[in-house]
Amino acid sequence: MNALWKTLHIISMFLAFAFFMAPNLFAVVALRTRDGGAIKRTVEGAKIFDRLGGASIGLGVVFGIITALTGDISLLSGWLVTAYILLALIIIVGEGLVAPRLRRVAAAIGEQGTMSPDAQALIRSSGLGVLTLVPPALFLGVVYVMVNKPFA
Repeated sequence: MNALWKTLHIISMFLAFAFFMAPNLFAVVALRTRDGGAIKRTVEGAKIFDRLGGASIGLGVVFGIITALTGDISLLSGWLVTAYILLALIIIVGEGLVAPRLRRVAAAIGEQGTMSPDAQALIRSSGLGVLTLVPPALFLGVVYVMVNKPFA
């Protein structure tokens, strides 16, 4: 039975990664092109991905807890605590830093997708090109921790 919970945990977290990280990677490309229409579409499209990612990560956490409890794994194992911290950082950086900055840039872009000087200044000053890559990098850190189980 534990294999079922573990499989559901892995599938849920894989979907969470895809749903949360795809918009970040699309945003990196859109920001580099300085195409206002592409940036606005990316920000709009990210809304549904955020909902799907939130649901997937919620299921992944529930299935992960069930996996740990049915597999005699302490929820306070060092590698799990590390994964919790990384997941918290993903949410903090993604929802606290990246998403609001992307929304500000999208709001500064004209209705026809024209890049206003304000939008261009926001892109340059906010570090979004690099910042949008932080959550995917952290998520890869979670994968590393879950597979290799350091601090066991």
